[in-house]
This record gives sequence, C-alpha cells and structure tokens, in this order.
Amino acid sequence: MHRPIQMHGPLERQAEPRAAARTGADDEAGFVRLGDQEWAQFVEVARTVIHLRPAEEDNTRRFVEAVLTVMSGRRFWAQLPSERFGKWYLHHHRNLRWLERGVWLALAQREAFGSERSRQMIGFVERQRASLQRQRARRRARLLSKDG
Repeated sequence: MHRPIQMHGPLERQAEPRAAARTGADDEAGFVRLGDQEWAQFVEVARTVIHLRPAEEDNTRRFVEAVLTVMSGRRFWAQLPSERFGKWYLHHHRNLRWLERGVWLALAQREAFGSERSRQMIGFVERQRASLQRQRARRRARLLSKDG
C-alpha cells in the first residue's frame, strides 16, 4: 500500500528516503519505482488504452516512473538524472502528448496505477491541463496585443 504523496511548493520539494526495491517502494533518492506487480498491472491496463509494443516496455517503464516522480512533487523535469531516465525533455514532451490525447486520464480512470496513485494521477492531469490552458491563453493574449 502506498502512502499518500503530498504536493509541495517548488522551493519545498525534498526527497523522502525510503527502501529501494522492485516491490514498488520508492528508492533512497525519492524517485518512484514501480514494482514488477505494479508494472504488470499497468501494462495490462495500458494495452487497452494505447498500443504498447513489448520492445518499448523498458523505455515506457522509465517514462512512467519519471512522470510519477514529477507528479509526486519530488523532482522537476530537469532534475531527473539522465543516467537513470534518459533525456528529461523527451519524457516531458511525451507526457504533454499523453495529456493532450487523454492517455493519462484513461489510465487513471481504469486504475492502472492502483487506486491511490490513480487518484493522484487524476489530480495531476487536471492541474496540468489547467496550466496548459493558462499558458495558451497568455500566449494568445500576447500575440493579439502585438497585432493591435
């Protein structure tokens, strides 16, 4: 059972050391690690939502763990170590595509992450969508003010 993840402000984000294992416990640096059972559950549900190729499962697992780490409020995208996750901006852009297409919401509604993490994912999706809408509105306003 996962304990609830508390969201912190950007200056208060701290890693919460816990035991590392592929049983789903977060590692000592505070990164989310899905256990093998959690990953199997995710894959089973994900295949009903997206086309998940077996050859890409390792990359997808790193991506999902990166998103869950950022979602938990423990790291910003740029703070993800490249030796563990690869290039952070690739995960960030993939995350935006999944947000736009409703993949995260569909996975969370089907409880692909278990009930607690899925509930947190729904909140994350709502906050991210609201943030994207605000960014687009500001961009639109800037463009319109330049034309005027």
